[in-house]
Amino acid sequence: MQKLYSRINWENEPSTNTAINEDNLNKMDYALDQIDNRVVSLSGYETRAAQSEANATARALEANEKAELAGQQSLMAESYTHGGTGLRENETVDNAQYYLEQAKQISQSMNGLVPMGTIAFADLSATKNQVSKYMFNISDSFVTDATFKEGVGHSFPAGTNVYRTNDGYWDCLAGSFQTPNGDTKDNIVTFTQASVRSNIASGEKFSVMFGKIAKFFTDLKAVAFSGSYTDLSNKPTIPTKVSQLTNDSGFKTTDTTYGVVSTTSNGLCPKRSGTTTKFLRDDGTWAVPPDTNTVYTHPTTAGNKHIPAGGSSGQILRWSAAGTAAWGADSNTTYSAATTSANGLMTAAMVTKLNGIATGATNFDGSWDGSNYSYYFKFTDGTLICVKGVTTTVAINIAWGSIYQSPEISLGTWAYSFASNPYVVLCPYFSLSASAKYTSWGAQAGNVTTSSAGTTYLHRPVSTVSASYTIDVIGIGRWK
Repeated sequence: MQKLYSRINWENEPSTNTAINEDNLNKMDYALDQIDNRVVSLSGYETRAAQSEANATARALEANEKAELAGQQSLMAESYTHGGTGLRENETVDNAQYYLEQAKQISQSMNGLVPMGTIAFADLSATKNQVSKYMFNISDSFVTDATFKEGVGHSFPAGTNVYRTNDGYWDCLAGSFQTPNGDTKDNIVTFTQASVRSNIASGEKFSVMFGKIAKFFTDLKAVAFSGSYTDLSNKPTIPTKVSQLTNDSGFKTTDTTYGVVSTTSNGLCPKRSGTTTKFLRDDGTWAVPPDTNTVYTHPTTAGNKHIPAGGSSGQILRWSAAGTAAWGADSNTTYSAATTSANGLMTAAMVTKLNGIATGATNFDGSWDGSNYSYYFKFTDGTLICVKGVTTTVAINIAWGSIYQSPEISLGTWAYSFASNPYVVLCPYFSLSASAKYTSWGAQAGNVTTSSAGTTYLHRPVSTVSASYTIDVIGIGRWK
């Protein structure tokens, strides 16, 4: 008879290879139905066997053959019903009773859960899915939130099964179904002892891990269980006498007697006298220290004398003689106010005047280089005046109404930055003939900033070829 069912080989969490979903459950349901059909069919075999036995008297040979056939069919029926006949390979896990028990265990372990198929994690929040005992297989990986029994922040792979609890939470079952507490204490594991010792590894089956563990127990020696020294093998020889040891460091093996220390040889300290008034002398004896006067006498030579006694409030030490000081009055010295011709004390008016001068006031900064120059004046009231000269060579030949103007001319930067944009005055003069000088003028500066003198244009009533011009620029404003 042809085999119809292939085992799923369920795997425990965290594996996601055997999800409890519609496909796997329907596969088991189909197998049970087919097994039931075969059991019904096999019952017919048993009926025909009985009929063969009833006709045995009429047709002995045929009865024997049919009886044999009936016996084989009966054994085959028994094999597919509950196994144990030895007719088929793996019949102990490929029979109706085994599949019935497996289905019963799964049904009991599911504790009333209702498989609802596979959905995406985002669809769990739909109201229609939030029904107690509903179980879903999640098609994508996800991280739990506050609606899960596990709490927030736990990651699960695609294929994890989750179900709705009675108290309104989602709970994870992982890819293959387990009882809620994952208890496997009643599981029966068949294993073969490993041939060599190796450590167990994550993801291995119980049958492999127990085989490895059995190998370790088999290889353990008796001492591992008895803890007795006598069960050790290759025990070292432990000396029982000092004479059996090798003195390779040259330790002394005989007693040595030392005498009392003396002036000629080292030795032990002599016996103490038992008093606190004696000390050990260099000759090795205890003696009372001699009564030698140790009173300190200060020298009286120049430079070593003490401060003299006496003196009173307001007095100072004054020179009296070489190496000698004496107390005396502090003579007052009167100084006159300083003048332009004599040193002296600073008056209050002088201090007031100095306090009114800001740091850097009236500072002059600049260096002359022909007609180009740039310097500034700072005043204590905040006034700042910057003066600079700009020399340029341009042609005044751009028609501008009835007169002519030059291209735009940059006036450069100020020697010191203003606190705000200053007022600017331009004073141009030119290295032309007298008549040209008096018939040329400059425009007001534009684009002026706190640090830049801006730009300007030169104008003439007639077009003029390129020539040298010098423009004096004066900026007046505030530095604070």
